[in-house]
Amino acid sequence: MKLHFERFSAFLLFLALALSSWGQKVVLHETFDNFKGEGGNPTTEAPEGVWKGSMKSSKVTEGQLPNWQLKGQLYHGNQCVKVGVAKQSASLTTPALTGLSGKAVLTFRAGSWDNKKYSRDIKVSIVDGGTLTPAQVTLEIGKFNTYTFTIEGATATSKICIEGAAASNNVFFLDDVKVVASEEGGQINPPTPPTPPQPQPKPTEIRTLDQLKGLPDGTAVVLLMGRDNPAYVNALVGKTECYVADTTAALLLRNFLPTDAGWHPTMRGALMGRIEATYATEAGLPTLRPTAKSTGETVLCIDQFGERKALPATIENLADFPAQKVLLTDVTLGRQEARYYAEQGGKRIYLSSQIEAWKSLLEGDLTTRRFTLQAVVGVAKGAPQLLPLALEEVMTQLVLKEDQDPTADIAAHADQIVDVDLHLTLQPEQWRTLCLPFAMDDPEEAFGTELSILAFDGCTLDNHKVRFRATDKIEAGVPYLVKAAGETSGAQVDGVKLISTPKTLSEAGVDFVGAFAPWTMTDKCLRFDAQQHLCAPEDQTQLPAFSAHLRVADADLREKLLNGGITALERLPHADAVAPLRTLTGQRVVRTATLPAGVYLQGGRKIVVP
Repeated sequence: MKLHFERFSAFLLFLALALSSWGQKVVLHETFDNFKGEGGNPTTEAPEGVWKGSMKSSKVTEGQLPNWQLKGQLYHGNQCVKVGVAKQSASLTTPALTGLSGKAVLTFRAGSWDNKKYSRDIKVSIVDGGTLTPAQVTLEIGKFNTYTFTIEGATATSKICIEGAAASNNVFFLDDVKVVASEEGGQINPPTPPTPPQPQPKPTEIRTLDQLKGLPDGTAVVLLMGRDNPAYVNALVGKTECYVADTTAALLLRNFLPTDAGWHPTMRGALMGRIEATYATEAGLPTLRPTAKSTGETVLCIDQFGERKALPATIENLADFPAQKVLLTDVTLGRQEARYYAEQGGKRIYLSSQIEAWKSLLEGDLTTRRFTLQAVVGVAKGAPQLLPLALEEVMTQLVLKEDQDPTADIAAHADQIVDVDLHLTLQPEQWRTLCLPFAMDDPEEAFGTELSILAFDGCTLDNHKVRFRATDKIEAGVPYLVKAAGETSGAQVDGVKLISTPKTLSEAGVDFVGAFAPWTMTDKCLRFDAQQHLCAPEDQTQLPAFSAHLRVADADLREKLLNGGITALERLPHADAVAPLRTLTGQRVVRTATLPAGVYLQGGRKIVVP
């Protein structure tokens, strides 16, 4: 509906012909009043209308003009339609003129694009029955005029086509397309006089986001945010959308692009100011689409102003938290084709591409791992999805005790990354065997004391001695001899990978056998005592979990090892030789040929390096 002063004469003509128009029937009338683009009809800012230059208008789709046939590019004007672009003209064809038979009159308003180099001619034709005259008219530049055409011999299937006469540089605006059938043989029905613009309802003021609840779609609102009620930015989507929340609710802010150069919402920032927008619920999410340009003078985003706490949720009840920041615990992650998803309790939801920020954490097998996920409940292509904000893997806590059989727990978590609370006693200055289901890069730090660690190095048959070498690391499943400088009752190790099977090291008929469970020795086994001596097992001797023993199947060799000396160990390294070297302040150093002069500690003794 538009107001045009030049249509006053048409209004008088309408009054003059009112009595003669009783026999007329309106077959088609398209006003394009629901088109909200730019150009054509006048506005408060442009009383003469906009007929040239850049215009922010969306393309017309066939769904917006049901049963019309569109060819080429047509755009929304200001309650009219813009037909064609510079490089290619366009056309539109009306629906079938149902109910029409014989004579009729076609009228429409049209005006040419304001460019003297462009063609101003348009062609008008009728298809599927009938004739139409004139077949072509020349439009006026930058101004609407009403054009009238006579139709004869029309049928109920007839359609009217309006198109640019030139292949390119032929752009025009079209409005008020009307076809009237007349029993009197085609009497002209003048255009309906314009109706003055109706006052628009005052936008609803919103000061907290929960006030949006219950509003009908399409409601005009003004969101007012201040220091006492800022809207925190929970997540960004590209450069024009963000999810925001206050203390009451949350929403999706679409097509939000302030014109201030370099201005943009920031994560965990706070929006304050005024936003004019239209409210709607889109895919279950409360959504605002700003209707006025926002600038740095109307909206501010204060960096690191604060942050809304994530709300505990489950995948099953995410619909209760539209656009909110939520915390999901004990979820598994998976991948289907190129997309990641989160799963919990048999329910699954896909994750946005932002999950790629934690790509290193997603490597390896995900099926048995558990995560805590902080995300915003969002939407993509009409379907729910999560926008990850933080991801943390939840480690399984295992308690392993040397006086209990841990094999079931170890097997259940084999090849998994876990945290372990190890209950195992090391007596000071006493040797014992050790075999753990996980590796230790720094055993001394884990046990909290200096350690001497010996690894099996084989057996020398000519003198019947078992060989060992010093080391400072512990490999998963490998048996060792260890001695602690001080007493310790265990170790806490985090983020280690478990193996389920201990290893056996063999040479020359001698096996050094590790065990994760308590072990009852047989007559083919030899054990070590606290002084490094090899001993035959006593009746039903049982070793604690995470220990090791020598197994010698050959009885003669077993006897020779037992009688091979005090320890039956060949050149067993002294504790001092494998104890770490430290400064007087306790800092560990590596012993080299160029060790700086000074006093060092090793195995409880002071060593002077001149």
